[in-house]
Amino acid sequence: MGSVEGGNYSEESTHDSNQVEFAERTATPLDDDAIVPIAVISIALILLLASALGFLYYWNDGEVMAIGGPPAALLAWEDDYRELTGINEIQGLNGGGVVVCVVDSGIDLSHPDLDHLDILGWKDSVNDRPVPYDDEGHGTAMAGIIVADGGLEGGAKGVGLLVAKAIDSEGIGSDQYISESVDWCVDQGSDIISLSLGGNQGLGSGFFTTDTLEQSVEDALDNGVFVVAAAGNDGGTKVFLNLILIRGLCGLVNISVSGGGRGVS
Repeated sequence: MGSVEGGNYSEESTHDSNQVEFAERTATPLDDDAIVPIAVISIALILLLASALGFLYYWNDGEVMAIGGPPAALLAWEDDYRELTGINEIQGLNGGGVVVCVVDSGIDLSHPDLDHLDILGWKDSVNDRPVPYDDEGHGTAMAGIIVADGGLEGGAKGVGLLVAKAIDSEGIGSDQYISESVDWCVDQGSDIISLSLGGNQGLGSGFFTTDTLEQSVEDALDNGVFVVAAAGNDGGTKVFLNLILIRGLCGLVNISVSGGGRGVS
């Protein structure tokens, strides 16, 4: 019960004294026998972590490691690509002054290797969205080959980049979407158009064709635009590199490594 002091009733002093007594009764200080196991376990965890980092350092041939970033396999593929193409031998050129238009599934500008970009233009032929995005991923990878700056390094980081989305979230795009995108690239002043995609040929060729995409590419070539197109991902067991040149249309037909099953197009 509370007490009356000076005409005022108060329970605070009684409650406070009860809490102190309860704390004194329930508090159990750690003795030496409890501290020793905790210290041993802590030291063991520190040693385990240090051993793991040492193993990773040795396994990585003594190279400095970074937490996060691309996996080692992807970095190895980038090295192979640079050696295969000879891009490391090119000095003093970074693509400055050239406008490249990538027609693909879009671009993810939040990617850490691309978040520095200010692209010159964006067109969404699929969903007509005003803000760049990539709901499939391939377009981001293709743009990264050109302008990535971070974990991976693009081959021409100084180019002005235009991006046209003509491929949907399932990796599929119609001739209409792609031809509209190619026409847009030309209208935006592209020097180079990248078409890392494939499909069936329409009826006709040359002076007459029913293929709207083929016609758009023909128009681009007539306007002095260099069009680069993929021409297959199937590879054999031999090392080979073929280039198709059709009225200025350059298609890279598969680069395969014997026994590795790796192909680039």
